[in-house]
Amino acid sequence: MEDLDYLLDFYNIKLNNFLNFMTQEQSKKFLSTSDPKHLYNLFLKGTELADIKAINQKYEKNLNIMKEKIDNIEIAYNENNNKLNQELNRYEILSNIEKLQEQITNNEIEIKWANIYVYKQKIEELQKQILELDDELFKHQNESKNILEESEKLKQEKKHIVEHNLALKNLNNENLKK
Repeated sequence: MEDLDYLLDFYNIKLNNFLNFMTQEQSKKFLSTSDPKHLYNLFLKGTELADIKAINQKYEKNLNIMKEKIDNIEIAYNENNNKLNQELNRYEILSNIEKLQEQITNNEIEIKWANIYVYKQKIEELQKQILELDDELFKHQNESKNILEESEKLKQEKKHIVEHNLALKNLNNENLKK
């Protein structure tokens, strides 16, 4: 069967076209007795223009259907492309939000460290003031101690002087009595 199809295609023989099988004599007789409309239809069949026209109409119909499908696909593609662009914009916005949140977190950490540094500076300054006040207190305590010791010495001396004066008065009184 394949060989028959191959031969028919090779020699371009159409079995449904009866003109392929008419003899010259049959053709002359047929052509002289037929009306022009019938001859034109026969011409269309014989030259396969009718088949070509039918195939062309079929392809035009298929072409229109394909154009419609392509238009629908293009519309769907544009809609999907717009949705994709919107999603990409949303993703970019969310990505920027995440970056901003990360930057805010980093800035908060830096602020806390800066505050720690400031507090550390204040603590060091207060410790320095405490040391200075301790030194002053120590000096004042030493001065107070020295003053107390000095005061004790002076009291002792005063006591000695008073005792000495009493002794001298007593001696003087005794000397006067004698």
